[in-house]
Amino acid sequence: MPAKVNGEKTVMPLIRAEQIMSKPVFYLRTSDTVRQAASLLLDKGISGVPVLDHFEKPVGVITKTDIVRYEREYVSMSIADETRRIMRARGTLEMVAESRGFHRESEEDYVLKWMTPKIYRVGRSAPLAVITREMVKKRVHRLFVTDEKTGKIFGVITTFDLLKFFSRVLLTDAGKREKNCLQLR
Repeated sequence: MPAKVNGEKTVMPLIRAEQIMSKPVFYLRTSDTVRQAASLLLDKGISGVPVLDHFEKPVGVITKTDIVRYEREYVSMSIADETRRIMRARGTLEMVAESRGFHRESEEDYVLKWMTPKIYRVGRSAPLAVITREMVKKRVHRLFVTDEKTGKIFGVITTFDLLKFFSRVLLTDAGKREKNCLQLR
């Protein structure tokens, strides 16, 4: 029997955020540098992390896009053209992660300056329909799954998580149809 979300019938059982979220969630603090952010994203193979203040509350998110902007607007101006060309060939994240010594650290180097100050979140019990609608409406690639009362981050749902979930559903459904077709023969 189809489930209902906001009065509308859905074709699959009610799937909630906590069932499809990825964990653990890696994070940075406002006092961390963009170089540390680039290293974390590279090491973990992820595209963004929440930034927490000294009260452990999320205040923003730093993404690969933010790091590319940092490299283009700030780092590139402080190093020689030839060095910049060589480093671009290796990739922006790798370049920023290994940028020690190219310029002196300043307040321009902290994630607080370059992060996206808006963090989008859903509750642990948010249904899949709400999750996908929010991601499309807000034009974001990730939603952080938080406790509705405390705001603590428990997980993250990315576009990749949704693709994995939908591909499993489609493959399972296709397998059932194929089995039914074989039984009819």
